[in-house]
Amino acid sequence: MVYQTPDEVPRFTSKRLAGMGITTIENFVSLDAIEEVDAKHQGAGLFILHDTQRPVGRQWLLTVSHAKQRAVYLDAPDYQFRFVDLASAIPTVRGVLFPEPVIEVDYTSAFAADASKGEPGDLIVNAGIASIVALPVGGEHGFDNERVSLWPTSMKVSAETGFKRWRLVVGAGTDRKALWARF
Repeated sequence: MVYQTPDEVPRFTSKRLAGMGITTIENFVSLDAIEEVDAKHQGAGLFILHDTQRPVGRQWLLTVSHAKQRAVYLDAPDYQFRFVDLASAIPTVRGVLFPEPVIEVDYTSAFAADASKGEPGDLIVNAGIASIVALPVGGEHGFDNERVSLWPTSMKVSAETGFKRWRLVVGAGTDRKALWARF
């Protein structure tokens, strides 16, 4: 078929291509950006499980703060923005870790977080540490929200600042990839 204008050319989104069994370039990253680890390995970052059948999803934020290892679930509808302590709650699971990916924020979604605990999924920056607001598994929305520390950032703030929209990124320039985003 010959197309007369660019608007006539069919658009192939990543989702549409995946439905046709085609892997898009968006899924490729440098091997230097990842580690193959056990979830309890004592590191922080975005963890992608090898096992695709887990009810808590495949994408977790792994955190280590104050000698507590936690996993915050990102992509499971029933467990999104819920966390567990890794030491007692999760059996050995293996996957790929993106150690401490860059956190990018939508500056138009900023809010003063010092007066609020925030909602599950909000990103809070205070004293150079980024935290995600999450609920413990089994907790009640609005009552048990906690700030789970992620990793240090270079953002300088004079007061706690929150963001509703943020994402995790690896790479730079043309090799930059968004791994996960909250919109």
